[in-house]
Order: sequence, then C-alpha cells, then structure tokens
Amino acid sequence: MIAYTRCEDSGLGLTIIGWLAVATLAVGLPGCNPATPADAGLRTTAPNLRVAKEMPLETELPHMLPVQHLTFSRDGELILAVDGRAQVALFSHTSGELLTSLDGEPELRFERGNLIKAGLLDDDTAFYLAWNKGLFEIWNIAPTTRRFTHRFSAAGLDTAAANADYIAHGDAVLNRHTGALLDGAFLASSLVNIDYQLTDGDLLFSASPINRDMVLTDLDEGTQDIWDSSRVHMAAFTSSQRYLVAAGSRCQVWRLPNPEPVYQCGSRWPLAANVHRIATHPTEDLFAVYQGKSVRVYALDPFRKLLDIKAPDQVVHLALTVNNRLVLADRKHHLEVWDIADQTLVGTYASTSIDTLAAHPTTGDVLIAGDGDRHGLFLLTADAP
Repeated sequence: MIAYTRCEDSGLGLTIIGWLAVATLAVGLPGCNPATPADAGLRTTAPNLRVAKEMPLETELPHMLPVQHLTFSRDGELILAVDGRAQVALFSHTSGELLTSLDGEPELRFERGNLIKAGLLDDDTAFYLAWNKGLFEIWNIAPTTRRFTHRFSAAGLDTAAANADYIAHGDAVLNRHTGALLDGAFLASSLVNIDYQLTDGDLLFSASPINRDMVLTDLDEGTQDIWDSSRVHMAAFTSSQRYLVAAGSRCQVWRLPNPEPVYQCGSRWPLAANVHRIATHPTEDLFAVYQGKSVRVYALDPFRKLLDIKAPDQVVHLALTVNNRLVLADRKHHLEVWDIADQTLVGTYASTSIDTLAAHPTTGDVLIAGDGDRHGLFLLTADAP
C-alpha cells in the first residue's frame, strides 16, 4: 500500500489506493488545512483522569434509570440530571448535595409517551420536560412545583426546544408571553429525525432530510429564509449564533443570513460516511464533528482546522470545553480529553458505562453519568494530577 495524504477541506483532493490514483474535484467552498492526525501512540502514555467528586444516584434515587439528559446551569453551580422516565435530580456542584428530586409520575407514562428533551430555563430558575406525545411542562426549582403545562396537538415527533420567549414542539410554536400558537407553515416540511435549534435571539432552525430544505425563521419579526441543502439530520449554532453547522452526508457551515454555505467541514470524499456528532464551543466560534473514524475541530473567522484525530472506536458522546479541550467517549465507555491548541492527549478515563456527559461552563471539568453498578454522577478533572 502506498502512503497517501489528502487535503480533505480543499477544492482538490488526491487519493492513492494501492496502485490506483483517483483525483476528485470539488469547487465552491473555501478553506483547507492538510489533515494531520494526532499520534495514536499518545494513548498509551496519557495519564488517567481523576474523579474529583462523586454524586451517587443508587442511594439517593434507587429507582432512577440511566441518565439521558445532563446539563449545568450557566454559572456551573446547579446540575440537572433526568432519566428516560422523567425522574429528575438536581445537585449542587459545590457540595455534591442532592437539592431536590422529582419521581417522574410513572402512572402517567403511557399518557405522556417517551421523554425526548429536558433542560434549564429562565436564568436557571426552572427546568422543562418534553414528551413525544405532545406534552410540555415547566417546573420551578425552588420550591419544586409545576409552573406550566401545554399539550401540543402533534404527537410522535421527537423535536422540542424552548427559550425565554417561545416553546417549539413537534410542528407548532407557542409564544410564552401571550399563549398564542404561531402558524407552523414556517417549519421545514416532513420533520424527521432533526432537532430544532432555537437561539436566545429567537431564531428557529428546522430542516427536512426528506425534502432537503432548511428553514430559518425570525420568530419576533415573522420572517423566514428557506434554503436548499443536502440531507441534513443534525445542526448546531456556534456560540455567537452567527454561524450554523449543518450535517448529513456533507458537513457545511452557513454564515447567517447568507443562504449559501460558506465553508465545507469534514471529508469531501464522495463516499465519505455521514457525520454522526456535532459539538460547539460554549464561548467561541469553534465546533467539532465526528465523521467516519475521525474527529475534527474547526475554528471560524478565519476558517481553519485545529485538530484532527482518529477515534479509538465509535464515538457516542462529544463535547468542547471552555478551556479549549475536546472530550470524546466511545461505545466501549472509554473517555479521552484532548488539548486542542497543543494537539496532545491530556488524560483518559475507563468506565463500565458512560450514559451521557457534560462540561462545566467555567472550569471545563467533565461530568459523566453512569459507571455501571456505581450508578451516579462523576466529576473528572480536566487536568490530571
């Protein structure tokens, strides 16, 4: 086999396989840095990450299932953990103490369907729960009381999002201040397997992998932009909310409100695998994508590739931290933390299970949920001792 190099983000790529050379020409989108995969040998010498704090679930909430939704408050003090049956646990990051919990009302399981989304709202004074049969609830944190309930007419669509002004669920949007339902005609047709993206500035993004259309709506102004696209099945706004990363069979970046993609991310090879994970940086216009066997980190303004590594196995969790670290966990429950600037492996952590993870918004420490029989939340230091 002849060794080869490929400029995966340029207009021209050359691949040599055996004695066969194949040139591909792709035009239109700028930006290229030669792929420089980090040395896999680093994985044999990287230190283990340290568990700085443990918040057990099996003693506090013995009936809680594996955590599906895990998030920090904006100041990093509050931790929200929710399982698939809407059992809720709220912990203090400082003390590790369980502040409050919610049993999930299991008697309503069949009426509500499956929990599809949970998160914090209203300056972290409340949390929301959304189910695939159309039910949406908002709960106060202190005291833990139900504040708001609405049942949307559409069911079976695993799409939900909320901010201070609007709730988007299924094929409808509700104005939280007036209680009025907005006309759903601005949503992408045939919503399938695509999560809404709703910004703090009330921009709502939706996409249809079937009809290949992407719709960006300004909910305050009532205006919309409809773009043609490839089959998009995931998307994310960057921190400034000036850029949208959308991926499916291709990974592309839009600079809002430009209706055409301005950058190509990931592999341009015609037979490249789909992008399966996107992660965005909490404070900078950086993002990471997992495609095929590679994880790549990109910066914008100017567009450039910062890191390109080969994943040890199929990546199931991906995150970027405030201190510019890449966090990935694979299906074998092996976690790695990479320093993006130095392109070095900071540390690893081996677990019996990693159900989900989240990065602390100010320290960059990594919180994982799982670890098999121990069944809890474990805070890992981003810097090994």
